[in-house]
Amino acid sequence: LFGEVPEACDNTLWIAERCDVEIEFGKPQLPEFPLPEGFATDRENLRRNAYEGAHKRWGA
Repeated sequence: LFGEVPEACDNTLWIAERCDVEIEFGKPQLPEFPLPEGFATDRENLRRNAYEGAHKRWGA
């Protein structure tokens, strides 16, 4: 996998051994974002972001 960088596998193992992560499976792990002023719901904010993104990408 890392033929040209043989120490990459050792470094990956070194990093993995130092990680302490606990994940509760079966439950979504989603970040929370603050709701911008002027929006009552996340849905309204998402809709606005989607329309703005589409307008930037495809115009009109």
